Amino acid sequence: ETQRHRETQRETQRERQRERGAEKRGTVVITEGILKTSVMVNILHWMQLYLPAILINVILLQFSDTWSLFILFNSSWQITWFLMSAGVPGFMTNRMSYVDVAWPWGLVLIGLLAYWFGTGYFLRKLIIASQYIFMGGRMGLGAVLLMGHFKHELPRYVFQRQRWRARGDHNETLTLQLEIFVQAAANVSCLAIPAMLQAYNPRPELTWVEFLSYALWIGAYVMESTADAQKMIFAQRCQKQGLRKQTCQVGLWRFSRHPNYFAEWMVWNALVLGSLQSLIDLAPVENTIASATMAFGLSQTTYLMYWCLTEYTGCVPAEFFSLQKRPDYARYQKETNMFFPGPWTSIPDSAPQ
Repeated sequence: ETQRHRETQRETQRERQRERGAEKRGTVVITEGILKTSVMVNILHWMQLYLPAILINVILLQFSDTWSLFILFNSSWQITWFLMSAGVPGFMTNRMSYVDVAWPWGLVLIGLLAYWFGTGYFLRKLIIASQYIFMGGRMGLGAVLLMGHFKHELPRYVFQRQRWRARGDHNETLTLQLEIFVQAAANVSCLAIPAMLQAYNPRPELTWVEFLSYALWIGAYVMESTADAQKMIFAQRCQKQGLRKQTCQVGLWRFSRHPNYFAEWMVWNALVLGSLQSLIDLAPVENTIASATMAFGLSQTTYLMYWCLTEYTGCVPAEFFSLQKRPDYARYQKETNMFFPGPWTSIPDSAPQ
């Protein structure tokens, strides 16, 4: 009876060991499955960001001789510039904020190349080159003045790291470099297409569509500058009155939680609008595939800037931190549209007027 009891115990122990072994093998299989899924998600994510830029340039180089020189110079110089101004500093400091210097000065480079290599009508070429130089120079000078604050990562890039972890990106050094060069990829593809189309359009006069685009471009910049000024004045008044953690709901900020981002999007839409005439004018002399690629690139310009200003580095990261810092921001979210301007409801009594 004692022997039978001992054999039963040994059998029970062997059964438990088999169960534990099965659990370990199951855990390994599940872990490997999760890792494989994570890798596939990351591959698809980076393909979605990089593949359009690669395809646009490859197709244009293959099916059109018009923009070949511009594409080759812009691609090589943008990559070199991003490497020196953001890639290397980012690798050394583990901070992505340097891309705020690289990207706008990359726009200046697009403007200079458009003016230098463009073979179109001089006035149209001069205007589009000036627009890019002004856009990039304005943001680039502001970024240079803020470089002293790059000792700490900017909040939107702190938020980006949370996205990396959620997506399963564990190699932060590699991911940081891939994120930096996403913006370089934009500069060598869709964000350069308005400059490419307009700088190479030989039509010897400007059309009403182009004049309309210039008016929209100026109006959007006035709106953006007004929104920035209103927020700065609001912050100064709060400081004078000893009010902290207030939400700006004055002026344009009554109608949109991010009127400056909306205006910046409209700046790019104005460039797209002005490029439609050049797309039409160049279509008869260009390969159909090349023309279709340029049309696709223009649509991507609008989409890319909307995605960037709302999801990527704009509204979503900003609101994540605003909700933590400002007690009344949740109510502001319920009362006011995030991006597109809409009806204004009310202003809190505590807000300085």
